[in-house]
Amino acid sequence: MGEKPDGSWQGEGTEVSLSLTPEQNAAVKEFHEAGVARRPAYDAMMRGVVAANAGLGMVLVGDTGEGEIEHSLKGLNSLRRKVASQLPDYEGDIQAVLADVKDLHRYSSATEPANYTAAAEGAVNHLNGENAEFIKFNHSWRNPVYKGGNAVVKPAIQVDATDPEVRAFQKDSIVQDAAKTIAAREDPTDLGAPSPAVTVELQARGFDVPCEFQMHTPGNLKVKDKLHLPYELQRSGMLEKKFGADAQAYKQATDYVMASMYQGRDDVMPANLDRLDALTRSMKVGKVLDGPASVPAPKPEALAQVNRILFAMEAIQNQQPLQRRNSNQSLYERAAEAAQLPAISRTNSAPGEIPVHTAPAVSPTRHTPAPAPAR
Repeated sequence: MGEKPDGSWQGEGTEVSLSLTPEQNAAVKEFHEAGVARRPAYDAMMRGVVAANAGLGMVLVGDTGEGEIEHSLKGLNSLRRKVASQLPDYEGDIQAVLADVKDLHRYSSATEPANYTAAAEGAVNHLNGENAEFIKFNHSWRNPVYKGGNAVVKPAIQVDATDPEVRAFQKDSIVQDAAKTIAAREDPTDLGAPSPAVTVELQARGFDVPCEFQMHTPGNLKVKDKLHLPYELQRSGMLEKKFGADAQAYKQATDYVMASMYQGRDDVMPANLDRLDALTRSMKVGKVLDGPASVPAPKPEALAQVNRILFAMEAIQNQQPLQRRNSNQSLYERAAEAAQLPAISRTNSAPGEIPVHTAPAVSPTRHTPAPAPAR
């Protein structure tokens, strides 16, 4: 399916029921195009966060130091699917859906467990210093199924004349009338006393869009690669379609599969979790997402069926390698390697019962970067 000649859009495969009218599709494309123009400024902002915490070993996943940060902008078709699936919740109001999109721009960092909490504190301090607004700040490291830190930030970024929203305002009749009125005054600086009338505040809306920032450890990124398929299986609605009223047992089995992926690993959990709890709760929008204390063992038949489904889905994906996502771990490894290059070569100046994991007994020693390669 995809985009049709009349400008409408329809999903493919299991998402064929998703659709956008020509007008809705045009609005989504315009929203995405503004994100393309905004991306360099947001990339620079997040490179600044990581640069401020480089001494703690924080790495921006997907950043090779040159050009765009990989996957820092949601793809157009991914955005279409997200918007189309949410339209019923907003009574078909496309602008309301777009106004609530918080992950058009998304970034991930990775920091070794010993320095993770200090790096999270440093990221918050840096963004506060840049006058960014936190819309969300959650951590789920105590959750047995999905672990990590997640923030949604609305940046304060200076707008320049090349911003497409600036050009759009140049065509706005209210802006045009105000500009002409001011230009016609003998003394443009003589604005007179404030008028007790309606005040219209205009701002470059394109830079009022938040971005998502996930904070991981390198070990958690390895688990996240494996978590992706069962996580998406749960979200897809396929279990409900396949098993009907019994779907809950299969969703519990999927939770168990995901929680089991964290077992036996000592490279996932950050040190100083109590300190991370305190940081999170100190923020107005902060939440510690504990989740259940444990994940009970599922029904054996449900667990066996879920594993069969996952094996089948993986086999199907392996037949379509060009459509598979890049691994989070490989993106991290490339970024970590790039972070060790001499600064002059870089362009970014500016995861029975499964118990909850506990933090490893690791002293919070500072990260020592690997020596730069001989030149």
